[in-house]
Amino acid sequence: MADHNIIIGVGGTGSKIIEAVVHLAASGNMPPTLYPVLIDQDTLNGNVEQCRESINSYNIIYEKSKKIKGLKIFNTNIDMEKIPEGLIPLVPTRNQKFSASIKYPLMSSDEKKVIEALYNRHQLEDDLKDGFKKRAHMGSAIISQMLEGNQDLTRLNERTRSLSPDIYIFGSIFGGTGASGLTIIGKYFKDNWPNSNVYGIVIMPYFKISDLADLENRPISEIVNSNSDMLLVKVALEIFYQNNNDSFNKVFFIGSDIANLEKDAPTKYPVSGGREQKNPAHIFELIAGSVISHSSRINNKYNFYIEDLEIRDIPIEGGTFQRKSKIFDIDSLPDTLDKQKIKYTREFSRMVAQCSRNKNSWKKRQPWLFFNSEYNYLRHWAERHDQWWQEMAADCWTTFRFDNKRVIDQYQMSSLISRHLEHSSARSIGDIIFALDSLIKWEKEA
Repeated sequence: MADHNIIIGVGGTGSKIIEAVVHLAASGNMPPTLYPVLIDQDTLNGNVEQCRESINSYNIIYEKSKKIKGLKIFNTNIDMEKIPEGLIPLVPTRNQKFSASIKYPLMSSDEKKVIEALYNRHQLEDDLKDGFKKRAHMGSAIISQMLEGNQDLTRLNERTRSLSPDIYIFGSIFGGTGASGLTIIGKYFKDNWPNSNVYGIVIMPYFKISDLADLENRPISEIVNSNSDMLLVKVALEIFYQNNNDSFNKVFFIGSDIANLEKDAPTKYPVSGGREQKNPAHIFELIAGSVISHSSRINNKYNFYIEDLEIRDIPIEGGTFQRKSKIFDIDSLPDTLDKQKIKYTREFSRMVAQCSRNKNSWKKRQPWLFFNSEYNYLRHWAERHDQWWQEMAADCWTTFRFDNKRVIDQYQMSSLISRHLEHSSARSIGDIIFALDSLIKWEKEA
């Protein structure tokens, strides 16, 4: 892994993978410095907002622990200073109609005729505040314009280009934003960071959008569905085939054939954007984020062949990682991850989350846990980290699912944390993170 890495989440799926990277960073499985960039026109997207909250929660723990020498968890600096709030919206916030976004009113008569041949009147007047809704042909035009002279990206280039960071671009090709711009964004970074390796982590179908129409709120014509997902994938893969060398040094595919998915719909009714789009975490997002830990092993060939629609379950490290079981646990994750640190960090978050839900009884059994002004920061991180693991084991995932069973005895773990604190109550977040880190190191040496 390179010391400096730019991680780019394109669209809702991209933001979910960036959040997975943040949770892996908590367990010490990420490189020293990450520069996160979220690219989406749906600035109110629930998954985008959740990702930003997770980054902020992580950074508070990191800042309060970073002076501890030799720390092996919470040891990644997630640098949000290069781009304000880490988010680059694709369209102007005042007028989010497609025509305004491509500057149609300012075009010459001949230019307008070309645009009118490509897009109908309804598309030109469409409001994009909730995303492209699987209309990649519209999104690609906007993303191309967004990249030209973007001040945030120019600033990021000025501050990181000399560091030759590895660059990871995450997104799906069965939706709108990712299918619109992964190759375009890849080429932009490859051209402007010439000494960097640019990796494309491409997500193919791994869930369905519910077939149930919410007729009370919107007509069927506005509902996004999964009926054409595999057609979209094949078209997008043809684009990748033609543009790979210009856009990426290496490409990594993860996903399944939509026909293999049974009832994997994360929401009861179709949701196509806005705050309501807050889909639960999925195991494929964790595996996609783990690419950062082993990207050097990915070969330069495709993991998916356009003429072969038997999409493999999970391509890993340049080959095809075939699993007989579609139920995953921590031990079945890529070997480049430190699984013991993942187990302890996960169980620790579960303990703190349970303590916040049952404060009085659990406080007596966790004498090391403090309840001063810093406690809420730790609680906020722990509750989301614990929930993230639980979401991957949710009942809505019937085909590929995570087994979130407990693997460490919490009472023994609590006792050992207390011992590492010399049986006194912690006074700060730093004290607790140091005790947890010491416990993990002690267990490794035992």
